[in-house]
Amino acid sequence: MKPLIQKQAELKNDIEIKQNQEAHLRQDIRKLQATEKQLNERIRQLNTTISLVPAEQLKGALEASPQVTSNLPPRVYVQIANEDQRTIAELVSSKPRSAGYIVAGIEEVGKKAPKRTDVRYFRPDDE
Repeated sequence: MKPLIQKQAELKNDIEIKQNQEAHLRQDIRKLQATEKQLNERIRQLNTTISLVPAEQLKGALEASPQVTSNLPPRVYVQIANEDQRTIAELVSSKPRSAGYIVAGIEEVGKKAPKRTDVRYFRPDDE
């Protein structure tokens, strides 16, 4: 049996190693959160750009090249009214993502959000 002092020193060393690992993991989490924030901002910018394209022009482009759009996996856009809803939205997003859908990110839309859950689709056959 190891002397108590030696065992205590080993445990202290283990604690220091675990604390160091935790610090590295927290740093990784902060980096990933920063990357997520940048990507969400990029998605917002792209969505803004897309929204500026006149609907008829966009519709015409999609109809002119159905082979391009038919090969794309289905997409899900999740919008929340405020950041308090983000955790639930992330949980809800995991199901379509695991089913092969592209979940484009979670966008906070503020007061533009409907009061009740709203599901929309682009083509009638997507219903």
